[in-house]
Amino acid sequence: MSAHITLTASSVDEIIIQFPWSWLAPRYFLSAFLLLSYVAWRYQKKLFKSELEKEKNYLAISIFLTIATFLFFTYAPIMPELYSLSGLARPLEIIPAILFAVALLGYYYKGHWKTNTFEYCLVLSLLLNFICQFFYMPFSDELFDLTANMGHYLKILSYMAVIVGLLINLHQIYQQAEAANRTKSDFLNIMSQELRNPLTIILGYTPLLKTPEKMPKVKALINALDNKEITKADFTIKLDGALTELSKYTLKMDVAGKNLLALINDMLDLSKIEAGMMTARGAQIDLDQAINKICSPYLNDASKKGLTLNIRKSNYTIFAEEEKFTKIISILIDNAIKYSNSGLIQISSDQLRNMIEISISDTGIGIEPTALNIMIDHFSKPTVGSNTFAGDMGLSLALCQALVELHGGNISVISELNRGTTFTITLPVPPE
Repeated sequence: MSAHITLTASSVDEIIIQFPWSWLAPRYFLSAFLLLSYVAWRYQKKLFKSELEKEKNYLAISIFLTIATFLFFTYAPIMPELYSLSGLARPLEIIPAILFAVALLGYYYKGHWKTNTFEYCLVLSLLLNFICQFFYMPFSDELFDLTANMGHYLKILSYMAVIVGLLINLHQIYQQAEAANRTKSDFLNIMSQELRNPLTIILGYTPLLKTPEKMPKVKALINALDNKEITKADFTIKLDGALTELSKYTLKMDVAGKNLLALINDMLDLSKIEAGMMTARGAQIDLDQAINKICSPYLNDASKKGLTLNIRKSNYTIFAEEEKFTKIISILIDNAIKYSNSGLIQISSDQLRNMIEISISDTGIGIEPTALNIMIDHFSKPTVGSNTFAGDMGLSLALCQALVELHGGNISVISELNRGTTFTITLPVPPE
């Protein structure tokens, strides 16, 4: 207001009747800005091609509105804000009330207030602003009367709601950053161990292959060759022994190399999912046929450990990407066989509305109750009822969870120590 007096050379007596504009002008700006912020969010995919472009445009729009509002209320001739119209002492107060109401409806139906503390406080602030502008300010016929004061108190509460929301949101962001740092540290600790195991095997046997003459059976073969009186039968036996010894070491290196490659692929897939670089191209999959196909390679391994693999027929159809579905079920079956020494592994399914629930149960070593809550967390390595528990189960289950959620489903686990574990996943049925 002082800027308007100075720039327009108005007297105090001429300007006093327009004094309410000093608090109405910011209300116009605030209500319009919040409404435009919702509109920008609503159409951001059409308006902005990238996150950086969106932020730049938001900043440019904010600066433009600020300057435009300042110039308008500084230089434009403004009418008295206090005048009677249709029983309203301040009819111009209705305009920001309408803008606040539309912004309130937009942010309410946006739905983020249900999970985001700041947006919850923002919706509360918009509600308080609407009540102030619609039920109080239009009926204030004097400066600083009771009605106007009540309106100002509501304005103060609305500002406080936004400030509280911001502070809580900042605290939550800080906590998330701390949790991310802890997760990264845990991940690095786990990965260092998981990468070290196969690399130790590979590097441990490499020197033997570089100097095979030091191997006992190869050395025996060499000594036999030095003995010119060796029979053909003895030579064949010693040669087979040397080749068997070499094959044993190369097989261990081959398995370790494949495990290392699988681990790296799981890490890359998980990173792609978390970065939003992987999607699921859904298609109709016959559940019985798909599970039988996935389980077929595991029948021999299960039989060697005295396990029975039982698949209940379901006649269900799911909507998923076949390659990713195969990966999900393979991880769960592989873990069930790995941590079960005898008994039964059962795969069953059931339909719950528009989702198919698939359960894989085993009679293995189970999981301690304290570890169940963090079992599915990314990069976790829970304590299981055996000292021989393999740490790669944490990463594989993190990938399994991410792949299931990529299809719009979820994963859960129940377990009893030394009695067994049941993992349950849900995947959608084909759309109609």
